[in-house]
Amino acid sequence: MPTVLKSLLINTPLEFYNVIKDKPHIVNSDKTLSQFRDYMSLYINGCNCSKEETYRFALNFYKTLGSLDPMISTQLKESIDCGRIIFNLSGVYIFEI
Repeated sequence: MPTVLKSLLINTPLEFYNVIKDKPHIVNSDKTLSQFRDYMSLYINGCNCSKEETYRFALNFYKTLGSLDPMISTQLKESIDCGRIIFNLSGVYIFEI
């Protein structure tokens, strides 16, 4: 019987933040993921005066998530029950894990 591979399409940093925000056991084990989460949290909950700069920092981390440690990527995919996560930005494919 063929195997069905579920894929999750992430279109924005906010969408990815919503996927990982309640997974501290995974996020806290990777510096890039935890920094991304922290900047997105500041963007959402922080002062309006620094929103643009905070989002820019979060976006920089978002763009590097393709180089996550394979073990962390696997844990993340297993926690959301999918075989791959496809990352887009402004409607353009950037990478997948």
